[in-house]
Amino acid sequence: MSLVLAIEQAVAFVRAHPDEMTRAEMDEFHRLAESVYLFAFRAGLDRALPQVSELQPQLESDQLKLPPAQFESKLHLPGDWEKVVPAGEDDLLLLPPLRWQDVGDLPATPERVFLVCASPRWIHDMDVLRKLAEQQSDESLDAQQPAGNPPVDQYVTRDQIASLVKRHKDTVADWFNDDDPQVPEPAIEGGGGKRHEYLWSKVRPWLEKKTGRSLPPRFPDLGPN
Repeated sequence: MSLVLAIEQAVAFVRAHPDEMTRAEMDEFHRLAESVYLFAFRAGLDRALPQVSELQPQLESDQLKLPPAQFESKLHLPGDWEKVVPAGEDDLLLLPPLRWQDVGDLPATPERVFLVCASPRWIHDMDVLRKLAEQQSDESLDAQQPAGNPPVDQYVTRDQIASLVKRHKDTVADWFNDDDPQVPEPAIEGGGGKRHEYLWSKVRPWLEKKTGRSLPPRFPDLGPN
């Protein structure tokens, strides 16, 4: 079970009972709502649950006097409890028993049902909570993925650079021999017939300024050296 699944089950139950719920159905909804609340609390998303202060204004009317809404469960499902009296028994319920022995002969206590008023705001808030849960789940999965090996840097020579930027070797050599304080230092000093080698990650930003061109993060046609 996950928070996303718990939310989907609770909302689906409400959609399946859009008008009213019996006491037994409300008990089941409370169970589903408790599951959502526990998962949301553990995930730090309990503040994203539907709030009475935000739902109540949606259920009020300036033109029609409505009874105050009741909010059930940790999910604050709005509605109202109503007695269901079988036809013909409403008058009998007003008559007190003549003797205590007659109590067992009276009609049973009327069943109460919850008249559901799942406003669009409640459905919307539950949908937002589900999206937050999905986002958190995706971030958690990303965090669990093993980190890939960091890219190994590449060593390049001036001749390779000249070929990439399509400039003469002498021109590139002049760039590196310039008095510019930003000229990158070679990572491996040349000499004795060997060329200087530069770290591509260090030399690339400087070359982009020199050439006015965007250069690839990885030097083309070169594997890690």
